[in-house]
Parts: sequence; C-alpha cells; structure tokens
Amino acid sequence: MRVIRACALLLGLLAVVAPQAPSVAQPLAPDLAGILQRGALRVAIPEFDSPPFFQRRNEELEGFDIDLARELARDLGVRVVFDRRAKSFNEVVDVVADGHADVAICKLSRTLLRARRVIFTRPYLLFKHALAINRARFAEIARGRDAPVVLRQFEGSLGVIANTAYAEFAREYFPNAKIQDFPNWDSVLDAVRSGRIVALYRDELEIKKMLFDDPSISLTLRTVTLGDLTDPISMALPATSVHFAAYLDLFLEQRVGVASVDAILARYQRLLH
Repeated sequence: MRVIRACALLLGLLAVVAPQAPSVAQPLAPDLAGILQRGALRVAIPEFDSPPFFQRRNEELEGFDIDLARELARDLGVRVVFDRRAKSFNEVVDVVADGHADVAICKLSRTLLRARRVIFTRPYLLFKHALAINRARFAEIARGRDAPVVLRQFEGSLGVIANTAYAEFAREYFPNAKIQDFPNWDSVLDAVRSGRIVALYRDELEIKKMLFDDPSISLTLRTVTLGDLTDPISMALPATSVHFAAYLDLFLEQRVGVASVDAILARYQRLLH
C-alpha cells in the first residue's frame, strides 16, 4: 500500500510541475494577423528609381530595400506586393499613414513631422548630412573666412529636393539660408553646377554617388560632410501597427543590423559595371 500511495503522490507532483501545452493556438496581434490572413505584405516605395535601394531593371524591381522587403515577406510566409503610387517620399508616408500599405521600405528618413503620422522602426542605415558647394559662388560669400565659420551661419542660397526630409532638415539646421525647392535631383544639381545656387543639401551617399558618376565635377563643386548631423533610415508603419513595429525592430536587429555607407556605395558601383 505504501508503494502505491508513494507512486500516486509522485504522479500528482509531476502533473503539477510539468509544462502544460496550450490547447488552442494563441491569437496574433491584429496588425500582424491582418498581413498573414491576407497572405501579402504591402510595401510602399516611390514611383521613381533610387539605385541601389530600389529600381526597375529588365522589368524587375531590384535593390537593397527590395531585397529587404522580400526577406521580410519570406520570414512572415507571405508574398510581397509593392505599391508605387507615391510621387515623393512624403507621399510614401501618406500611403502608409492612410493604411494603403503595411510598411514603407525605401531609404526613408525619420523626421519629426513624419513621426506625427507614422511609427518608425529602429534605423537600418545611418547617413551623415552633406553639402555640394559651388566653389566660385562660395568664395564670393566667404570673403576669406574658413568654410566652417561660413557654414555655421550660412546665408546663401541652398537647394533641396521638394517633399524630402532634406527640405525639412534645411529649414531646421540652416534657418538663415535662402532655401530653394527643386522637383528632382537633376534640377538641383544643375542649379549648383551653373552657380544659380551656392550649395545643395543631401545625404553623404548621394554626394559620393555624384562624385563617382562624374569625377570632373570636383573642379566646380567642393563637398562637405556634416559629421554632427545624422540621417537615420528606417521603415515606417501605420500608427496602429504597434506590435508589427516591435516585430520589425527585432527582425532588423537579428537579420540586418546597420548597413555601412561603404557597403551601399560598393553595391551602387557594381550596378554600373
């Protein structure tokens, strides 16, 4: 009898401490469940190309951000659908904020104005701010002063691409400058090369790409990297996608990390060969 009672007591203890398997599948957070039920991840990118991040070549989308979006979709077990209705980066934010896309993955800069409408993930790229300056025009306004002194209180004409983060950054960090908005990169670059504006303002990668595309441009333009100003590149999600944002932070931490500018530039150089 004592043996029987001891066995019964032991079985009872095991029943108490043994882990209990869930009887039903645990419910997913609504924002993530919607993507899985749909079977598709909707990713917003602009209608224009921005190599090496996203571009259409040979009728196929390719680039660093395209690869990132496809890897994320594979991780979720769904297909990826790219939404290219946006004509600018600010319109990409609109597409996401209005719920037409689950996420934006398109070299999107984090800004305070954009963060009022969408959630940003942790950065997966960090750029420095940079300037390309017309040498002759800058000499006129510098009058012998060192460049850092002139730039700290820059009052010349400064070109930016309209509806981009740098249009916002310019008004914050260069409050005394005469800001001029241009419709695209070619137009603002032409303006600074011809001397119609003193400088253009963009991230360091685009300035390095400019020098790689045309080394002779350094005869007309000098470049300055602003080491104390960073441009974090992140994914953007609708304000209601709190759980999905946390999921993406973990995805970026475990699968991506923070890519280097040199690695991105090397990928751009390979595209041209």
